[in-house]
Amino acid sequence: MENATTSLFPVTIGIDLGDRHSHLGLLDDAGAVVEEGRLVTTPDAFRRRFASLPRARIALEVGTHSPWASALLAELGHAVLVANPRKLRLIFRNDSKNDRCDAEQLARVARMDPRLLHPIEHRGRQAAVDLAVLRSRDTLVTARTRLVNHVRGTLKAFGLRAKTCSTPSFDKQAPAAIPAELQPALAPLVTLIGELTTAIKGCDRTIAGHRTFKPPTPRRRAANLSLIPTMTSGEEEVGGGGGGVRGRTGSASDQAALSGPRNTSRRCQPAKASPTACLPSCGLRSRLPANGIILAEASASPDARVETSTLRPGEMPRTPRSKSL
Repeated sequence: MENATTSLFPVTIGIDLGDRHSHLGLLDDAGAVVEEGRLVTTPDAFRRRFASLPRARIALEVGTHSPWASALLAELGHAVLVANPRKLRLIFRNDSKNDRCDAEQLARVARMDPRLLHPIEHRGRQAAVDLAVLRSRDTLVTARTRLVNHVRGTLKAFGLRAKTCSTPSFDKQAPAAIPAELQPALAPLVTLIGELTTAIKGCDRTIAGHRTFKPPTPRRRAANLSLIPTMTSGEEEVGGGGGGVRGRTGSASDQAALSGPRNTSRRCQPAKASPTACLPSCGLRSRLPANGIILAEASASPDARVETSTLRPGEMPRTPRSKSL
């Protein structure tokens, strides 16, 4: 059986990807090491090295460079396996771990049984581009928040206080509260906050104008609350191969749990849920624009329903405890 499997690929290659250099190990049909080497981790170097090789089975680990490396090797006609390193105890718990040994171990596992690598498939290029927009917006929002908190905290240390306002208008309201002695320290930060706000609005326009970021219609908003994003490579899947949001529809009980019981009492009237209120804690909520565009939302089971009717300002929502039998 082993000969029948390896006959399709006379050479099995393991590549340990590095930031600047990558190590590779080549095994023949008998499992003997025929070559060990190192090459620069660039598309041009990979193309020159692997374009002339016969079709081979190539195994590499998930990493920063694995998306473009796996796509390039597959384009050259090789059978590429992108291994999940968390599933390979043989590699990440190896006592004699180094780049050369990791490349050889990847090749040996791929030659023996590719399923032991727990291979994953990277998202499409357009989906990766869409996710890059969300990540960039998330980085901009995080940087702006830290700068705003720094300016407010510095003013409070001097007995001053900036006017309460929204974050997008902070660069217009804060200068009035900054004294002359603090202008050299805080004025550049306020200017930078305004530039970040402009950049965030640019990301919002990009997201709003993209076909995969279209907001749901009012009639389908409740149904969309039951979409659970599919995770790929440890992150949320914003777009599949076709660039759309991938998910599954929840059951009727899940939708009922989200809507909650109807109560006309003024005191117990449930608050209106925001479009991002039930998103999973995977960083996607903070990447959404402020105009309420929904990218993907998760459903909540009846056991995990969060009561929002009795919440006070600043109080964290609590999950009701299950009754003991």
